Amino acid sequence: REKFFLHGFSEEIARAWFELDDEKREDVARKVEAVASTLKAHMKEGKSAEDARKEYEAQKHAELDVALELQKKVAASSSPTIATEKRA
Repeated sequence: REKFFLHGFSEEIARAWFELDDEKREDVARKVEAVASTLKAHMKEGKSAEDARKEYEAQKHAELDVALELQKKVAASSSPTIATEKRA
């Protein structure tokens, strides 16, 4: 902490990072790189960080929608059909 002058939020980030296993660190690093890449592209186009954030969130929302639809299709195709009988 003292060696790297960590305090407050930066200390919390460092602590959380080192508590992650290697697989989760790689996942977080990929996500941070994706956000940074989106921001860099927007900055080159003269767009604001807020525009980049909105676009990134919209992209992730669309990805989640696709995943949800896929889950629904898989669930529908693997669940048995339940027949209902009319009772007299």
